Amino acid sequence: MAAYDTDEVVLVDGARTPHGTLLGSLADVSAVDLARVALDGLVERIEIGGETVEWVCLGNTGREAV
Repeated sequence: MAAYDTDEVVLVDGARTPHGTLLGSLADVSAVDLARVALDGLVERIEIGGETVEWVCLGNTGREAV
């Protein structure tokens, strides 16, 4: 993993994926595909070119049986 100089980090906005229910309509959609949708929307919303994004930090949470 590359080391990043924290003096150069810029946080411009955030996005989240849709909420779903256990075995609901998003059950067959991978976390990667959900993240792609969120990131595409974020890049469009903040009006920067995707090529200017050098690094993305994603988080994922899961919920055990309800």
